[in-house]
Amino acid sequence: MKQIYLSFLLTIFSVFLSFSQIATHLNFDGVDDKVVITNESNFDFTTAFSMEAWIRVTSFTQDWQTVISKGQTGPRIHRYANTDFIAFGTGGNDDLASTVSVNDGNWHHIAATFDNGIKTLYIDGVSQGTQIVGTISETNNDNVRIGSQSTFYTPVRAFHGDIDD
Repeated sequence: MKQIYLSFLLTIFSVFLSFSQIATHLNFDGVDDKVVITNESNFDFTTAFSMEAWIRVTSFTQDWQTVISKGQTGPRIHRYANTDFIAFGTGGNDDLASTVSVNDGNWHHIAATFDNGIKTLYIDGVSQGTQIVGTISETNNDNVRIGSQSTFYTPVRAFHGDIDD
């Protein structure tokens, strides 16, 4: 009887393991959570580059909540103002905004590319548009931040949700 009971428990446990999933993403609280990548000069891109992330918004609680950024005016993916859209910025006021909402509790793949003076934003593999911006000549001394933007802002535009690579 003990052997049957043990066999039953092992079967239930293995079924449980097959249905469970180990979390590989980071959860950001929308207040002060962030990942900081130091040695910022390695991320001073002025030619071709791309940035991407999987995101799941818990809630948009403040304007310009940031997925990834290289400072105040460096390359960044963030909430577009107070909308449910995502934007790709590469300078002071040159945001390329999406046309689809990402504030729906689902996972979305965000990708942003820059090549030969043209930037493109993709949401779930669909181009949201392109923008000609010329050469990115601005570099800065800010670290790369995932889940928040530069400490220049108060609050720090902290992301509220999940981010994965």
